Amino acid sequence: MCDYFSGIITKGGKVLVDDSNSHSRILDKHKIDDKKIFQDFLPFEIKKTKDNTNEYSKPTEQNWELLFQNSGGQGTFKIPIWYKASFDRRIWSVFKDTHNKKIKAHQEEEKAKKRLELADRKQAMLESKQKDSNGKAIIPKFKIVLAEPAYLKDSINVIKDMITEARITVTKTKMEITATDPANVAMVIWKLLSSVAVEWIVKKQFSFAINIEHLHSLLKNCKANDLIEITNHQSETDKLIVCLKGKSRREYSIEVIELEDKINTIPTLKFEGKITMPSTMLEEQIREANNTADSVIFEVTKKGFEIKAESDYNKLRISNPNNDEVSIKSDSEFKTKYSTEYLLKFVGCKKLCDTAILEFNKDYPLKVSYKLLDKLSFEWILAPRVSDD
Repeated sequence: MCDYFSGIITKGGKVLVDDSNSHSRILDKHKIDDKKIFQDFLPFEIKKTKDNTNEYSKPTEQNWELLFQNSGGQGTFKIPIWYKASFDRRIWSVFKDTHNKKIKAHQEEEKAKKRLELADRKQAMLESKQKDSNGKAIIPKFKIVLAEPAYLKDSINVIKDMITEARITVTKTKMEITATDPANVAMVIWKLLSSVAVEWIVKKQFSFAINIEHLHSLLKNCKANDLIEITNHQSETDKLIVCLKGKSRREYSIEVIELEDKINTIPTLKFEGKITMPSTMLEEQIREANNTADSVIFEVTKKGFEIKAESDYNKLRISNPNNDEVSIKSDSEFKTKYSTEYLLKFVGCKKLCDTAILEFNKDYPLKVSYKLLDKLSFEWILAPRVSDD
């Protein structure tokens, strides 16, 4: 079994590799004796010239496309450790054009998707403002039945700790809330997918505003084996009917409220570090840090992921090495401070999801994600706390 270099094509036509000692260097030109093996890794032909030396032919865009796909779209590849190679600028220019086309197409696709989402949300907001002859909001006919009430009940229980009122958007495939807290420090993006329901009848997208505290107060009465049925009111178009069905039937009528027309745009963020860990472990460590201070430092080091808290009297340092339980992905070391007050609200999702994902960067917003496949997802975005240093 041979060792390999991990290579990445860099601007200027060179191949940058990491050797076994983790030192980056540029591969030198080297004569290639085994034409077949070398061609398995590099996308251009090697021909013998009259004087028996190797000649590198200009690669085609098709060959670079194949390399790009095989490397997972990162422009990376592996070559045997005994081979060394260098690319000239012609080769780089071919790869660069192909790479840039892919990046541009992806960016345009993402922009188009966001424009459609924004248009849908605006349309839903306009429709939610439709009123009857008495000036009351009109909720279109719909019906949602949940046989596993915990997905809605526990979600609202977590959300109500950050916001008291929210606009809920309902589509043919999901129910969602995108909202910021009153201080504009944190944002929540919650989605409950239609696949979690035993019945989901929604003819068109619509939205309505509701008091989250009021919804939570009635959902507290829902037992584990109850069905939750949410429908529009038959006669009063500005109300929702929430039925809890078990050994008895309890029917609640909730009035929708007027809420400021505000579309919360989800920010586009790029992160250097990604930590995946059990949600219960994260919750325990945040609570422990909160007992020491009102802020916490998340730090990525060569040894792993650290959580630090410090007050006038105490210091806490929790070390999480990269192992089977905690996955750490980062190319650099950095740290950022965040409020434990908000983090304590986020980690309440442990009842819903077994795994938490943390993404952040130096002095940069934090994203905490909880996802349950084909059922629901939570994304929390938290602004960093300004350091006193």
